[in-house]
Amino acid sequence: MSREEILTKLKLVLSDNNISTQELKMEDRIGYGKLKIDSIKFMKLMVDLENEFNIELDYRETFDEHSNTIEHLVQYIEHGNRS
Repeated sequence: MSREEILTKLKLVLSDNNISTQELKMEDRIGYGKLKIDSIKFMKLMVDLENEFNIELDYRETFDEHSNTIEHLVQYIEHGNRS
Protein backbone atom coordinates (compact mmCIF):
# COMPACT_ATOMS: atom_id res chain seq x y z
CA MET A 1 0.00 0.00 0.00
CA SER A 2 1.40 3.41 -0.95
CA ARG A 3 1.86 6.28 1.50
CA GLU A 4 -0.93 8.16 -0.28
CA GLU A 5 -3.31 5.23 0.17
CA ILE A 6 -2.34 4.93 3.83
CA LEU A 7 -2.90 8.64 4.39
CA THR A 8 -6.27 8.54 2.62
CA LYS A 9 -7.44 5.60 4.75
CA LEU A 10 -6.01 7.22 7.88
CA LYS A 11 -8.00 10.39 7.19
CA LEU A 12 -11.16 8.30 6.77
CA VAL A 13 -10.58 6.55 10.11
CA LEU A 14 -9.93 9.90 11.80
CA SER A 15 -13.08 11.37 10.24
CA ASP A 16 -15.12 8.34 11.31
CA ASN A 17 -13.96 9.12 14.86
CA ASN A 18 -15.13 12.76 14.58
CA ILE A 19 -11.58 14.08 14.27
CA SER A 20 -11.17 16.88 11.76
CA THR A 21 -8.73 16.17 8.96
CA GLN A 22 -8.96 19.60 7.34
CA GLU A 23 -5.49 21.02 6.85
CA LEU A 24 -3.96 17.86 8.33
CA LYS A 25 -0.16 18.03 8.34
CA MET A 26 2.31 15.21 8.69
CA GLU A 27 3.84 16.89 11.75
CA ASP A 28 0.49 17.15 13.57
CA ARG A 29 0.58 15.25 16.85
CA ILE A 30 -2.21 12.88 17.82
CA GLY A 31 -3.58 13.92 21.18
CA TYR A 32 -2.63 17.58 20.81
CA GLY A 33 -4.08 20.66 19.12
CA LYS A 34 -6.64 19.87 16.46
CA LEU A 35 -6.07 16.13 17.00
CA LYS A 36 -6.76 16.29 20.74
CA ILE A 37 -8.97 13.41 21.90
CA ASP A 38 -9.97 11.91 25.22
CA SER A 39 -8.87 8.47 26.36
CA ILE A 40 -12.06 6.72 25.23
CA LYS A 41 -11.81 8.17 21.71
CA PHE A 42 -8.11 7.29 21.71
CA MET A 43 -8.81 3.62 22.42
CA LYS A 44 -11.58 3.49 19.80
CA LEU A 45 -9.26 5.13 17.28
CA MET A 46 -6.54 2.57 18.00
CA VAL A 47 -8.93 -0.35 17.51
CA ASP A 48 -10.27 1.19 14.30
CA LEU A 49 -6.72 1.69 12.97
CA GLU A 50 -5.80 -1.90 13.80
CA ASN A 51 -8.88 -3.18 12.01
CA GLU A 52 -8.53 -0.91 8.97
CA PHE A 53 -4.85 -1.65 8.38
CA ASN A 54 -4.72 -5.20 9.74
CA ILE A 55 -1.92 -4.29 12.13
CA GLU A 56 -1.25 -4.64 15.82
CA LEU A 57 -0.31 -1.31 17.37
CA ASP A 58 2.14 -1.08 20.23
CA TYR A 59 0.56 1.96 21.87
CA ARG A 60 3.67 2.87 23.87
CA GLU A 61 5.91 2.74 20.81
CA THR A 62 3.49 4.35 18.41
CA PHE A 63 2.22 7.15 20.60
CA ASP A 64 4.88 8.21 23.05
CA GLU A 65 5.40 11.95 23.45
CA HIS A 66 8.12 12.05 20.76
CA SER A 67 6.61 9.81 18.09
CA ASN A 68 2.92 10.62 18.00
CA THR A 69 2.86 12.50 14.70
CA ILE A 70 0.82 11.62 11.65
CA GLU A 71 4.14 11.02 9.85
CA HIS A 72 5.25 8.48 12.45
CA LEU A 73 1.88 6.71 12.31
CA VAL A 74 2.04 6.48 8.50
CA GLN A 75 5.57 5.03 8.75
CA TYR A 76 4.46 2.56 11.42
CA ILE A 77 1.56 1.40 9.25
CA GLU A 78 3.87 1.16 6.24
CA HIS A 79 6.42 -0.99 8.06
CA GLY A 80 4.57 -2.01 11.21
CA ASN A 81 3.68 -5.33 12.71
CA ARG A 82 1.13 -7.24 10.71
CA SER A 83 -1.30 -9.27 12.79
